[in-house]
Amino acid sequence: MTFLKSNESKLVAGWTTDAGAVVPDDTYKRIEFLTKDYLTRISTHPDGWSVLYRDPHDGRYWEHTYPDGDSHGGGAPALINLDPRAAQDRFRF
Repeated sequence: MTFLKSNESKLVAGWTTDAGAVVPDDTYKRIEFLTKDYLTRISTHPDGWSVLYRDPHDGRYWEHTYPDGDSHGGGAPALINLDPRAAQDRFRF
């Protein structure tokens, strides 16, 4: 799997079809890898839907969220880079 690149600021997952079945796309799988096996969990937002992570390589903050809140289960995930001040304000750490 690919780690976060310095020029990336947003990863938005989606769905694709495989033999007629709806399955997570490659970005979805990458976000799962990053949040489970690479990024350091910092804080959970009080809304329960967003989690703040930090990249151990470059120190950048990343919000793991579900931007399509109207979909079942919040839809596909996204990782969005936050500047340190925005991360502190949003997650109160």
